[in-house]
Amino acid sequence: MHANCQGEVLLRMLGGHDEFVQAFDCRLFTNYIREPLPADVLAGCDVFLYQYLGDEWGELASNRLLSQLGPKCVSLCIPNYFCRTYWPLEFNAGKNVLRDRLLEDIRKHRPTRKEFIHLASRPSLLRHYDLQGIVERSLAHERGKEVRTPIKYLDRMISEGRKRRLFHTINHPGVELLVDTANQILDQLGLDPSLVSDSLGPDDYYTALDLPVHPGLAEIFSLEWLDEKTTFNLYGYRVNYAQFVLIYSEYRDSGVDSFIKFMSRLHGRANTGADSD
Repeated sequence: MHANCQGEVLLRMLGGHDEFVQAFDCRLFTNYIREPLPADVLAGCDVFLYQYLGDEWGELASNRLLSQLGPKCVSLCIPNYFCRTYWPLEFNAGKNVLRDRLLEDIRKHRPTRKEFIHLASRPSLLRHYDLQGIVERSLAHERGKEVRTPIKYLDRMISEGRKRRLFHTINHPGVELLVDTANQILDQLGLDPSLVSDSLGPDDYYTALDLPVHPGLAEIFSLEWLDEKTTFNLYGYRVNYAQFVLIYSEYRDSGVDSFIKFMSRLHGRANTGADSD
């Protein structure tokens, strides 16, 4: 398998299927750290599961890898999940760096923390952003990705994602979507697609971080599961959105780029009984 962090949990799920385990000895090569795939491994594998990478990835581009497979190898493109609907204003500022455009725009005005929480929680401020356009463009991109795989997922992701939360973070889907993907992989390989979520134990895949979702998005995107009282697991803290905003404010004021490192320090401070500024 050539995939991102989603591949790790997929292989764990597939490892719970007796037929699959008897048929295959599986190995994951992690794409985003550019882990190399030896030519002899590619030439000798019977099944190649991969998330598509374009030619800009050079030696790791999917077309380059596919050309090195043996003539009898079965290749199967699998989904690479990404959900912009819950977090239309999150943007990438580096590894483990958390940034949100709404919160950053509010910070420019140097509010007090009380003002920051009040402003950030107001649904009306979301009207200043083209949220529908952002999400529509993202979904169009996802449609293009889905074309490459026989495993169809986007319609379910959209419809079911309104009824209940399906993602922990923007690219960390929960068990429900991943077990469906694992079953479709089994089906494509001619095996019984019999994995069920309840048999996989607790949904522990990235549940340390359920990135909070702005409650104002409930009305905009018809998210039935979301309101201002909805709580999220933030590395051991159970918080609603307003409480998350306070933590975000402390995080940005701390000068620490890594959100994980900041939360680790916050836990340490709580354990020692130190007061927050």
